[in-house]
Amino acid sequence: MFCCNCKIHVGIAAALEFQPASIGWAYSGGAVPLAVQYLQSHGFLTNFDFEFHVEYTECDIASTVRAGLKFMSTLDYDVIIGPPCAQALKVMGTLSNIFKKPVLGWGFVSESELSDKSRLGIAASELLQLFSWNRVALLFYANELNYCNSVIDDVESKLNDPNGYPVKIVMKGEIDSKDNGS
Repeated sequence: MFCCNCKIHVGIAAALEFQPASIGWAYSGGAVPLAVQYLQSHGFLTNFDFEFHVEYTECDIASTVRAGLKFMSTLDYDVIIGPPCAQALKVMGTLSNIFKKPVLGWGFVSESELSDKSRLGIAASELLQLFSWNRVALLFYANELNYCNSVIDDVESKLNDPNGYPVKIVMKGEIDSKDNGS
């Protein structure tokens, strides 16, 4: 059952100086509170208070392990975001499996092992089942290649499978990067 004003602790493994123009937290980090604000303004996550803790791992494996252990074991955070590089994300993913904590990838996590669209719907469904989550919002950006649209369609198809774990998609929306109101 959902509690009133629950605090969600979010650990963020970020890069500040490693490729700052593309994955640097100074440029991209603002998207996290904006996404929470967007969902709250549309009636979602209204009973949740988010607390963010950023550790700059710079995509370094040893720093990622330290941050992951701190987030998952020492501080027992609820969810981890990052790191934004494929090799470091694999390490964080291994820790998440051990500590049973969800990890959200972002940035340059496009290594084929991490970006197999055919596995994404299955992984999303299994993650939701693992944490007994039965409601999800699917938000995505549009681009010329319609990559996000096809990924979202694959995930939605898997989540709507009558033989799979029952999940309600409470919101599905395309975010217009040029429109500050969306």
